[in-house]
This record gives sequence, C-alpha cells and structure tokens, in this order.
Amino acid sequence: MSFKIPDKHKVSRADLALLPKPMSLGRLHQPLPHHDLMEAIQKQIDERFFKRMVDGNAVYDLKLELISEAHGLLSTSVGSGTELFSNLVFNVYKDRGNTLIEALNGEANYSLAVLNSNARKYALTFFPGAIIGICTNGMMIKDVRGDVVKKKHITTMSAISEIERGLQSFCDSIQIIEKVCDIMQTTYIKSWQLSEALIRFGESGTMCPSMVFKTLAEYKSKQHEDKHGTDTLWSLYNAGTEVIKESTLGVQRRVMHGMQDNFVEVDLMPSVAEIKKTIITPTLELVNN
Repeated sequence: MSFKIPDKHKVSRADLALLPKPMSLGRLHQPLPHHDLMEAIQKQIDERFFKRMVDGNAVYDLKLELISEAHGLLSTSVGSGTELFSNLVFNVYKDRGNTLIEALNGEANYSLAVLNSNARKYALTFFPGAIIGICTNGMMIKDVRGDVVKKKHITTMSAISEIERGLQSFCDSIQIIEKVCDIMQTTYIKSWQLSEALIRFGESGTMCPSMVFKTLAEYKSKQHEDKHGTDTLWSLYNAGTEVIKESTLGVQRRVMHGMQDNFVEVDLMPSVAEIKKTIITPTLELVNN
C-alpha cells in the first residue's frame, strides 16, 4: 500500500509548506519540518544514482522517478499536523535511467512509506514496499538495512544521510519484494495450514478476532478468488490487506508486517532476512561515478 491514507487526512506537498514551524520539545529535540523533509527527499531523487547488486558487485546505475505522492497529516497534543505519513510511488530504472524495472511484471508499482513525527512519538522511518495495481492492496517490507532506517533528533542537514540510507534501502528492497511475492504466489496452503496461520494472526496480536474472521471470509469469496487466486499465501495475504483498507495507519502497518512475520513463524516461508542473503551478496564496491 504501503499505507492507504484516509481521504480526511490527505494533504498536498504545497499544504505541508503552510504548516507552522514545529516547536522544539526539549534541549535535544530538533524537529524537522515535513515540507523540508519532502524537498530533501526530492533533491536526492533528482541528483543521485543508487546502488544495485550485479553478480555480487555494487553498480551505481539505478535512477528513481517519483510518479505520484500522497501525504497524510495527524495532529497530536503538541499541535496541528505534527505527524506525517507519506506514500511515494516510483518508476525505477537501471542502466542509468535507460531500462525500466517493472514491479511484478507490470502489475504493481514500487513504493516507499515515510513516517515523520515532530511530536517525538517515533523516529523518522522509511518502509520500502509495493502497491499492487489491480486492487490497491500492498506489501510493506521491513528488515532492509537493519530493522528500519531511523533517527530521533535531527536537523534538516543531518537528515540527508538518513534520507540517502532510506532511498538506498528502497533500492535494495526491489529484488527482495519480487522474491517475497513470488514465494507467496507459488506457495500453496492446505486447510490445516490456513487454520494455523489464522490462529497465529490472532494469537500474535496481528489481528483482533473479528478481523481474523473477516480475512477468512474475504479469502473464501468468489470476488477475491478472481483477483488473487485461491489456496496460496498470496491469496491469504491480500485477503488480510483488503480488510484493513479503512483502518488506521497504525493498524495497517501492524497487519502488513504481522502477516509476513506470522507466515515465517508457522514455517510457510523464509524470513525477509533469509531471502535477502540469497539475493544481495556484496563482494566488491565499485566507484560511484
């Protein structure tokens, strides 16, 4: 999805520039204005080539093109619009911008979720993922370059390195996203495995009981089967993301991450970290020119 931002919270990038300057909440707190963050991200996108691995070697030839963006603002006790949730959707090109890399054979777009809080609620965070075009369901990948890319107390200048890391993590995730989706699409599950996964969704706190039942109903519906097939991890995952579309951003994040973790816990697929090891094996850093 990464996230599906509710319409009532949506704003434009121009709207971000109209927000009052965020207040410092303490000696060590240096809040980063949302508009400054987005402009800094845009500058990195426009000016940089990013790394990909080719036969174990690092090659700096990936170019990002921002094709759409959606921003949502939430208010806290600290003030109006202090929390930002953004979805950035990209075309990704290799060969220094000459060859488009299609997501899921053209059925999806690569996306990056960005979270920024000037209320000290959470760190600046980047989540690579994909938006599945057929139904605007999505996938959010974590554990790329560690757990998440984050830094709590930052200035606009010190944020640049975090933005570079976030965008590079997004580039690193492209092959991982493709592999995770391929595994989900080709992993067929039996009825007892379906039951085990659903029970795990509930026991782990990924879903409340009513959401578990709604996911099962969606999974078994004819409309869902026509879109996503049946009896696969892919079908079950998309059933879960379908029922959270109108949920809060926190719920969406918990469910997308939780379902992937639960699939690993019940031995239906390898972890993202394990998949990453089979894809990205750096042996030589080429000069970034």
